[in-house]
Amino acid sequence: MSKNALKESILPSVAGPFNYMHQTKKNNFNIALSLHKVNLYALIDKDRYHLLADELGNYADRIRPLKTKNNMDATSFELILKGKRQDITLRDSYYKKYHSTRVKSPYILQTNKPLPSFCRFLYEISSDIKWSISSAEFACDMIGPDLNGIFSFAKKHVFMTWRGQSFLTNYNSTIYLNNVRKSKGIGGKIYLNPKEKPDRVRIELTGKNIFFKRNKIHTLYDLLATRPEDIFKRVPFRDIIAERFERHLAREDKKSGSLPQAKARLQEMYRAWNERGIHAARDVIARYYVNPSYCLQVHPFQDEFMSAMRGLSFSDGIRWKRNSEGMWLPVGWIKRRRSW
Repeated sequence: MSKNALKESILPSVAGPFNYMHQTKKNNFNIALSLHKVNLYALIDKDRYHLLADELGNYADRIRPLKTKNNMDATSFELILKGKRQDITLRDSYYKKYHSTRVKSPYILQTNKPLPSFCRFLYEISSDIKWSISSAEFACDMIGPDLNGIFSFAKKHVFMTWRGQSFLTNYNSTIYLNNVRKSKGIGGKIYLNPKEKPDRVRIELTGKNIFFKRNKIHTLYDLLATRPEDIFKRVPFRDIIAERFERHLAREDKKSGSLPQAKARLQEMYRAWNERGIHAARDVIARYYVNPSYCLQVHPFQDEFMSAMRGLSFSDGIRWKRNSEGMWLPVGWIKRRRSW
């Protein structure tokens, strides 16, 4: 089989999403940013914990005790700050048992999509408490008419640099970039998110405590002031240069003098790329090539992706509604609308 014929037999499913993102001008593509599961922790004594819970309760529109694992103390508060709702949870830390002999114990305060008004409110009622960021989820939602095309494109081209330990289990609607739970700095995954409307494809990066310390992000203000491009540059869009891998395989076949393996190994790489994403394809290349990074290059979409984020922030409130044409568009949120 000739080189061009081999490409035509394997490549069409790889090239499809690229065409969607770059050549289909009639499709509108929007990006939305948000913060989720922001966990703050602090060492405080039990009396101060109950006093903080009482202060939150004074401002709460609704209070609910929660049942958690290991019978930990947890309470949910629904605050209304400047007309906007902010849900927070105050609970014991999972690591409290390691501090049982201390006067102060670790407690966790968790919130989703923290507002600037909540930052001011929290530090006013707890100025004597030194809060540190334990973890936070940075979300970049890609919203468009062809979600399957967007998901396929992201799966095949979003590449995590310095990913650490890999996570081999993937699902039809979720691709793990690394082992999110065991990663020391930052973990990532891509998934279809039908829970929020409109439906969207989400690139989600979970930052851990060591990541925030290294980047000098110590408070909620620092977190909200973080530039999105500084976070998502850790998952750039990459493309595989199949020709380089193919040339290497051809040289190896020529040296060995045995039955040619180039076609089978090239098909193995393309199959992994289509089914499990670019990391799986790189792992296949690494089995046969000592320098797999040589077969990767920056994808043309990378500049467009960074440009779409420029000027946005994680602190903007995001609401959506359908326009007269049935398209979901942001309301009350200044952003750049991209079209490809």
